[in-house]
Amino acid sequence: MRIGILTFHLANNFGAVLQAYALQTYLHGAGHDPSIIDYQPRYMTDGGPCRFPRSKKDLYANATVLFIKLSRLRAALGGGKRRKAFQAFRERMLKVDEPAYITLEALRAEPPACDAYICGSDQIWNPPPRAGVDAAYYLAFGDARCRRIAYAASFGRASIEVEYRQEIGRLLSGLDAISVREESGIGLVRDLSGCEAVWVPDPTVLLDDYRPVLVTPPQEDFVFAYCLRTSALIGEVQKQVARAYGVPLLTPYDPQQRWGARGTMLHLGPAEWLGCIAQARFVVTNSFHGTLFSILLRKPFITVPLVGRHQDLNERFLSMLSRLGLEDRQLATKQTSDVQRLVEEPIDWDAVRARLDSWRAEAEHFLAQALS
Repeated sequence: MRIGILTFHLANNFGAVLQAYALQTYLHGAGHDPSIIDYQPRYMTDGGPCRFPRSKKDLYANATVLFIKLSRLRAALGGGKRRKAFQAFRERMLKVDEPAYITLEALRAEPPACDAYICGSDQIWNPPPRAGVDAAYYLAFGDARCRRIAYAASFGRASIEVEYRQEIGRLLSGLDAISVREESGIGLVRDLSGCEAVWVPDPTVLLDDYRPVLVTPPQEDFVFAYCLRTSALIGEVQKQVARAYGVPLLTPYDPQQRWGARGTMLHLGPAEWLGCIAQARFVVTNSFHGTLFSILLRKPFITVPLVGRHQDLNERFLSMLSRLGLEDRQLATKQTSDVQRLVEEPIDWDAVRARLDSWRAEAEHFLAQALS
């Protein structure tokens, strides 16, 4: 079956690229012909245009646009090695269709010819304030006879703003099969559209061996920290874990980073990032995919929840940790005794593997049924 995948494949974000790789690789192994639809809306590639400021929300959206543009400039000036590593991974590991679509209108005018479209995973249903709801990520294009499937699509949070609810509900109703990445997504889909959804794992769980992909780093003994946002809490936890092991702290360079360097910064692509997790003594993260790959690669870890206005994003990893019996690996305190407890406490990886295998089987069943 010819399958077009619509997801966040272009972002220089480790989880975004690896989940796209995992879904495409799994579908290919299942006998299909999958490829990535090259959708490149401006709000994703360069932040898009600023809007006339009529409200605080407009001001926040404009600040985000300007920050993205500044980050792109910063990456161009000092992040060339990282950018090239991401591009090389995409060229080597992803099959991306031509042409590139810059707008939804262009995608609707000349949609890729497929038997099925799949949207997901990642936070494709979390509308950014600078752009609002994008119907492309609900597969609102193409031949009406084409199957439309959401696989592990994420709202990224447990609630949706009132202004987006009606439009999202209408778009959800146009899908033939829906699965979500967080348990809370089941209730959201039902509430917004009346449709039923299945809770499945992130596409990265569909693959059980990443050794052919990862690149082992030259460093041999270190703690790896991967943070998408920072706080005094996670900064202190990182230091304490590295101190407990008596080894260096390594962290990937990020051009969107708003905080100063902690430990030694490395310019990594997806393969090298995987290698760092696989090689690390311990991982400290506040990222969904940082948490998940620690689990997939059997690395002891601490997940530090986000605080303040971003705390609703913790839903991304909270439901996953609960499903895998690992909810005690999140740490919302920097007390030395609590950090030391998780450093010393072993993880029952056999029990985790059994839960992963069961969840993976449910995902495979969903995809087989949805594509039949």
